[in-house]
Amino acid sequence: MTWYGNTPIMFETYDKNTGMYKRMDEEIVMAVIMVSGILCDENLRNAWDDLYSVTSTYFGKKGDIVLFDICDIIKVIYGEKINLNRIWDEEKIQKVYELSKQRYNLHIGETIGGKLSLPDADKKSEAQFRLMSQMDNIDSDIYVKLTDAKSGRTIPKGLDIPAAFGSDDAYTILKEQMNEDYTGYNKKMQALRSTLSSASNDDPLDYSLNNMIMWILKPYIKRNTEGYPSFMNSEYWNNKSLITYLGGITDMRHLSYMLSKQAEGKPSETHEAPDPPMPGYVEPVPDIYSRLEYGAYAMKSFLQENDFKNTGIYDMLGSFADMASFLKSISIKELGNVPFTDEEGKRLKEYGRELEMLML
Repeated sequence: MTWYGNTPIMFETYDKNTGMYKRMDEEIVMAVIMVSGILCDENLRNAWDDLYSVTSTYFGKKGDIVLFDICDIIKVIYGEKINLNRIWDEEKIQKVYELSKQRYNLHIGETIGGKLSLPDADKKSEAQFRLMSQMDNIDSDIYVKLTDAKSGRTIPKGLDIPAAFGSDDAYTILKEQMNEDYTGYNKKMQALRSTLSSASNDDPLDYSLNNMIMWILKPYIKRNTEGYPSFMNSEYWNNKSLITYLGGITDMRHLSYMLSKQAEGKPSETHEAPDPPMPGYVEPVPDIYSRLEYGAYAMKSFLQENDFKNTGIYDMLGSFADMASFLKSISIKELGNVPFTDEEGKRLKEYGRELEMLML
């Protein structure tokens, strides 16, 4: 599916010398032929609809013209039944081209990833068709905005992401590490911050499931330190929080995990050990645990709506949500200086066993 999203069929190209767009007739006809086979087969179209609804919900949408856009256009211009011998018609090709240009990037600014994908003012947008929409990776969009060969900054840094989302600590570290001010970097960063701050980026529904980790980790950027112990209000702890943030982003990027067999966790043998002097301690970030709980239920709902057959994962997600809820309640108690109950202390001591049971 990645190939279908990465491979465009160009409907036009922009000629810098003439300052004009050139219509790509062969590519337009190719798209019409490809889509007509699905359009004329109801079962095939329904199957593709099922596939697209799942992938677009999980990976998000860009502003591309996709199969269903072309289907509607073909119906208007060629009708329900298409004669492949009469597809090459200059007038009809022009109509397909015009209607496609109207739909291209029509809804791109409706999501956070879409806002980041809007072309710069000095770049020309070229209408293109893809069988599947491109994967919406917010982090990749940020990296692209902050790197280019002309500026001399060709390799991005992980801290670009929290800095773009508003972390002053990350931005300060980035500026300290720069031997020189790369051409336009600070200007681009300020533009990104403005875009992300103006978007309603604290609504989880604005993120695809693939990008939800960005929303979950936001409390690490804008931290509410009320009730925190003094050591958690230090520069060192702020840096530790950035490391945690980057760890979450890095894990999200390892899509190869989806394609490989995962290690199977097994409960370790039980050995009696002396009770620790303290019942345990949880990093008190209740907002993070609350968002993890929401994310687990959102994933469970997504799988149920799409009739995912492996019911075991529902139990795993339910257990994960329950653990996140438990850690949230412990965090709130710690911030309020409220002692744990014996049952809570016991669960904290056996926390590792619960993690072992959460392997997919």
